Amino acid sequence: LSVNGTETTAYTFDGTTLTATAGAPLGENMTVVIETEQEILTTKLTIVSFNIKGVEDMEEYKTNLLNNVWTANTPGYIIMTGDVDFDGATYQTDWNKDFYGHFNGRGHAIANAKLVFGIFNGQLGPNSIVENFALVNITRYVADEPLFGRWLQGTIRNVYISDDISDWPTVGVGSPYFYGATPTANASNLVINTYNSKATEKPALIMDGADGSWRNVHVISDGCNGKLWNYASNNATNTALYNSVDEFKGAIANETVDVSDFDTSESGYWTKVNGMLVFKSAVQYMEKVEFTDSVDEIQASKSAMFAVNATSATWSVSGNDKVSVENGFVSVGATASAGETFTVSATYVSKVWGTVT
Repeated sequence: LSVNGTETTAYTFDGTTLTATAGAPLGENMTVVIETEQEILTTKLTIVSFNIKGVEDMEEYKTNLLNNVWTANTPGYIIMTGDVDFDGATYQTDWNKDFYGHFNGRGHAIANAKLVFGIFNGQLGPNSIVENFALVNITRYVADEPLFGRWLQGTIRNVYISDDISDWPTVGVGSPYFYGATPTANASNLVINTYNSKATEKPALIMDGADGSWRNVHVISDGCNGKLWNYASNNATNTALYNSVDEFKGAIANETVDVSDFDTSESGYWTKVNGMLVFKSAVQYMEKVEFTDSVDEIQASKSAMFAVNATSATWSVSGNDKVSVENGFVSVGATASAGETFTVSATYVSKVWGTVT
């Protein structure tokens, strides 16, 4: 048996299970080679302190946070190996407990949750890293604590967020995502799509000082006070606030914003759908548009926790406007000669995708 190229005798084998002992830092990738008379087996392992693959694991993860299992001296290394779909359930942590460690979502999504506080509690501690996951169809519920805690002291990167903050208080400690950021903060490759922002006096991203580095941070907000932060960062590049999904899509299409650092390759975590930059794992949880019995407009449903608002919709038929919608089916009456081609078009504006025809 060898670990990372070094042969070891620190193992036991009971005829069924091979148990080996090897020292390695959390998060380190290890290559284990098992050589028998018949074959050579090679496997790659990552040393972690906790694995999230479903809702039950998120509850245990929360318990660990509340019990200070991971500290500045003993940080954790948490990975996701599956999506977590809360199916509309409430998930509540404690704003007064800080997160220390490395949270690597590995491209997975946390979806359909009502969040009270956030998933990292009080704040992201020094040297902490959170990366590579999506928070999609999230409703921020009652509490006015920022999603990622009060102060960003560590690193956050490769994160996609779509959340409804219609229940966010108009007064409170800060902005929806951070209260402030220290000089050690490092944020990159973030897309945040905020719905129903009524906290008009609060900035969209950070309430207080935005120290540290901010690169490729794109925030879409239909409210707030029209600013990313009250005190702009001196180290922000390719970072902007957009009033709508269509504005962001237009900036991408016109190449007035550079999104080349977002990896949309086959092995990357990002993709584009209808021109909108999103996390691949988020797409399956995003809106499902359904037609209602209204002829004059299309209403996008909020089935489960799909945070969708159709702000405008029109139906038209070339040569005829006789249209009806019933039980999810669109019926069109039109006078036309046999074999003649006519066009039916529908246009709606979605908080998620922007204008789609």
